Amino acid sequence: MKIAYGTYAMPNIPLEQAIPLLRSIGYEGVEIYIGEKHENALPADYNSTRRSNIRKILEAQQLGVPALMLVGPKAWEPDADLHARNNAFKEAGVPRN
Repeated sequence: MKIAYGTYAMPNIPLEQAIPLLRSIGYEGVEIYIGEKHENALPADYNSTRRSNIRKILEAQQLGVPALMLVGPKAWEPDADLHARNNAFKEAGVPRN
């Protein structure tokens, strides 16, 4: 079994810094929080360059992404544009456990 940690509990740490930190603690996966309570954590904040960079960091740290945590009304409201942006993670080929 692999143990992952959710970035929801790390509101003041950018994802790009959280990933290596979690690996150094011993975690084997990262559940990425997507929502308004964190800076730069909305779907629109994950452009293709940033997604690619996050993927490289995850691969270098040998961490998978078992889940994405979506919080807020936009997580369940039908919105074709939001759905397309959320699918960008899948298209980026983020490693999964």
